[in-house]
Amino acid sequence: MSATIEQWDFDAHQFKRGVHGRAEKNAKLDEYREKANKIKEEHFIDKPFSLQKFTELMRAENRVEVKVAEFCQLVAQEFYKKGQIQSGDYYKYTGVSVLKVSPSDITFHEFDEMWLRQFEDYFTSRGVKCYNYMVHLRSIYNKAVQKRYVDFKNNPFKNPYTNPYGYTFSHLKKIKNRSNRIKDLTLDQLIALKNISYLTPLEKKYMAIWFFSFYNVGVNLIDIAQMKHKDIRNGRWYYARNKTGVALKTGKPLLQEALDIIENYGSKNSDYVFDILVGYDANEESITRRVHSYANK
Repeated sequence: MSATIEQWDFDAHQFKRGVHGRAEKNAKLDEYREKANKIKEEHFIDKPFSLQKFTELMRAENRVEVKVAEFCQLVAQEFYKKGQIQSGDYYKYTGVSVLKVSPSDITFHEFDEMWLRQFEDYFTSRGVKCYNYMVHLRSIYNKAVQKRYVDFKNNPFKNPYTNPYGYTFSHLKKIKNRSNRIKDLTLDQLIALKNISYLTPLEKKYMAIWFFSFYNVGVNLIDIAQMKHKDIRNGRWYYARNKTGVALKTGKPLLQEALDIIENYGSKNSDYVFDILVGYDANEESITRRVHSYANK
């Protein structure tokens, strides 16, 4: 689409009256502007502008873009359907690890060397070497290439053909996990924890609530205890964080695994999703005391 000087309204930034197909052309321009603004907000707010990347994104077809953590869950489900439970778990927990670094998930266009270094810094600063996570993130990128979600030429990992100076993580294999870390488990430890079979029904319930927190990127137990059925709408959890008092206007998306925990361990006869505070919610002090007691069980 193009316009001559005579056809263009430089003040209104659109085609002038009398131009053939003016309404359709101006509508198309509005679509381009909207797409350009969306690309700017999603990809260049906190990063230097790249004309090449902007052009690629503008030329890309308008379609729902699958994000990295979301794609990890889709790949996990494919393995589960084949009966490959352990492989499915690896990809599922890799997806959760992505959300720890980027709680709103990231697109594959944002999945670059800078982000991978942020991911590495996040886990190594917490005493976790994250080598296995990186192995599966690289695999996820390759699977995304196969699905045509991303161009193989943009692969951020070191590759002799497409990116000889890209990100490499071989050094992570030699790092030892800190024995005194308290916040993050390795991928293998998470899978081992999930597969423990000698638990009592009550221990299984406690474990399920722990994993509910994990699937929600470490949300604290007070927020979980205060969760009510009315707070969950269309697979999203709407609540105000206890630590900050800030409400999540768009809600926190709940993974299917978290929804399954609610289905299996949630309360059926109470406003609360879990029965942690039933009979213990008279005041703030009572709630805090109950949650601390529950956490120590």
